[in-house]
Amino acid sequence: MIYMSNRDSLEQGNNEKLYQYFLEEERKYKAARIALGLKRAREQGRVIISRVPFGYRSSYGKLQIDVQEAKVVEKVFQYLAEEKSYKSVSNMLNSHGYSYKNRPWTPSNIRLIAKSPIYIGELYFNKTTTRYLDDGKSQIIKNPQSEWKKISVPSIVTPELFNRVQRILSMKTDKKIKLEENKMTSNKKIVFYHRTNFGSKEDYQPSAQILKSRLNNIDKFYIDDSCSGISDPFKRGSFQKMKKDIEAGMIGKVVIKDYNRISRKNEDLAKVLDFLRTNGVEVVICN
Repeated sequence: MIYMSNRDSLEQGNNEKLYQYFLEEERKYKAARIALGLKRAREQGRVIISRVPFGYRSSYGKLQIDVQEAKVVEKVFQYLAEEKSYKSVSNMLNSHGYSYKNRPWTPSNIRLIAKSPIYIGELYFNKTTTRYLDDGKSQIIKNPQSEWKKISVPSIVTPELFNRVQRILSMKTDKKIKLEENKMTSNKKIVFYHRTNFGSKEDYQPSAQILKSRLNNIDKFYIDDSCSGISDPFKRGSFQKMKKDIEAGMIGKVVIKDYNRISRKNEDLAKVLDFLRTNGVEVVICN
């Protein structure tokens, strides 16, 4: 058994810290040299990338067009310009016997090609900078576009065709988002909120019947009976239940007889309307 003094233990701990420190500094030094080498190579027009894009081949640090693959790339853009989907384009290429790097085409492969500006001769580096932190971790920071450096590569498709495809894809995305929003809205409930005054025997049912005829359907009623118009709406029982359902994304419209049914205090009314607006809830008044 070996006994170690406190001094020996302290020295060993310090040595371990020094060892880790030098390892980290060496790692930073190597990473900086690699980054500098890549930067210089790219400034000389040499293409240093981990994977050669489909349609190209690498020769002495330069990207050159692979004629056979380039023809397939042209077909991809032509099909997309005809407003065909990623899936239908991949199916068409597979049915005609084309392969993507010796594998069947997938919609993801089509999307990757469609979005890449390299096919109109635009390849950039210096888009990010790696910053090393004191704790040994690294952080990747996006550089402003003004600091990007361009490498000229041969283009496969014309800018006109590429830009046309981008517009079509953008329109499809906007349409899809709108359909999803409409679907979400259509699934949300139309509810009726009402507050009756202290000691009031007011009947909200006539208003509800009128609303049903106008809006086709009221899915749920939230009624706070015998509440003061200056009370805090967010502290009322039924309003709290409605608030919870709104935050859960269940409600799309709140119908009220008039704004006084929410609150007679302008400040509280403004808070409620802001809450509804923030959660995408439409307010319908029927008096």
